[in-house]
Amino acid sequence: MKNAKATVKGWVNQKTGELLKAQKMTQEKADELNGVVKPAPVVEAPKPKRARKPKAKPVVEEAPVEEVEVQQQDDADFEPQEAPKTSFFNRFTN
Repeated sequence: MKNAKATVKGWVNQKTGELLKAQKMTQEKADELNGVVKPAPVVEAPKPKRARKPKAKPVVEEAPVEEVEVQQQDDADFEPQEAPKTSFFNRFTN
């Protein structure tokens, strides 16, 4: 078509703006038919990573060890205590 330009609505006369042929198309397809060159995407260079400072390791010192003597208790000295006689439900209601 002479003097026709592709748009998303169809083919339009460039001089008069008259719709010559109704045809739905995407903007990308219309740009392709009109010869529009899409610019290359701009890719930014990655930012350089900063080096981290090493963390100072904590100083670990051993604590002095003290020996403790344990005295063993005879079972004869142990007296068992009797548990209070309460019902199961009274334990939770007090």
